[in-house]
Amino acid sequence: MSNTRFCVKCGREFKQEDLINSLCVNCYLKYHGVFKETPHVELTICPKCGSWYFKGAWHPSLDIREVIRRELLADLHRFLYENISVIEVDVVSDIYKINAGEYGVKAIFTMEVDGRHVVKVNQVVITKLRYRTCDKCMRRTTGSHKVLVQVRFEPLENIEGLRREVMELLRDLEIGESIIEVMELREGLDIKFEDIVSPRKYVNILVKKYGAKTSESFKSTKYDFQEGKWSGVMTISVRIPAIRENDIVRYRGKLGIVKQAEKGVIRILILETGEEVEARLSEYWDRVLEKPSGIYIDERVFTVIAIDKSTIYLLNEETGELREASLTPANYGLKPGDKVIILSDGERELVVKKEG
Repeated sequence: MSNTRFCVKCGREFKQEDLINSLCVNCYLKYHGVFKETPHVELTICPKCGSWYFKGAWHPSLDIREVIRRELLADLHRFLYENISVIEVDVVSDIYKINAGEYGVKAIFTMEVDGRHVVKVNQVVITKLRYRTCDKCMRRTTGSHKVLVQVRFEPLENIEGLRREVMELLRDLEIGESIIEVMELREGLDIKFEDIVSPRKYVNILVKKYGAKTSESFKSTKYDFQEGKWSGVMTISVRIPAIRENDIVRYRGKLGIVKQAEKGVIRILILETGEEVEARLSEYWDRVLEKPSGIYIDERVFTVIAIDKSTIYLLNEETGELREASLTPANYGLKPGDKVIILSDGERELVVKKEG
């Protein structure tokens, strides 16, 4: 018995399994179609940043064609007969105005009919546009935020280079989308964030890289009855020891010069012994590592003219002044002709080779 049948519209012969409700695929598309109604989408777009609202959430800005494509892939089933499924959508035209408040866009739909036939259908999609300021832009406008990171430097001496590094790190992390405002203050930075993930990422790096000390507090502003909890602003206080290369420090009671500082660790040349030691920047908070005040640095440059077993003889070539300083293990490498400066903590003077 033959398994062929005739299409009731065009009369052509087909295998029975190739017919859909007694129609060939072409006639099915022509006389029946795949859409129960003309597909349409309603887009809500932020006029400030271009982000779009979909299924209860704001999404990053995209080309409007891609926004329409994604919305159609998600919701097109509402406009299709039960035996039709969508495989892909290709938006092939720019959006154009049809009438007041209504636009159209041309699309090509790749679909599967009855689970057997893959077809392409050209269709105009009705598009309605609505503009609404997104939550992020609203917070930027009002200045509201979820997290405030307060970066402070200690002590407040020569912090501009360190402040610049901390700002560059903020940019390099590429978390600008979550930043609402950055305020530069004399003592540091105030950074407002709209989420909790980005500031925690930033703060964790500050701890690892600079030995920062942190603390957190939360100030509630209102009770969210739907969530069943208080909402408000979290403040993360970040204190960074302002210790950089070539700084004078006191480590375990001994004066030294920082020779290297990276990844939360510094190398210190102990001036009295010539020993190089390694310390963690976080030891600053235990007062094991200090950046002492009262250190006098004689800005004049002296030249080493002679060295004996206990004394270094110095000459200031501009004034002709001659000075003597005690030879310490840290200065065993000095030789006549080297340029040096003199440090004093009020009790003793130490000769330090001038870098560069």
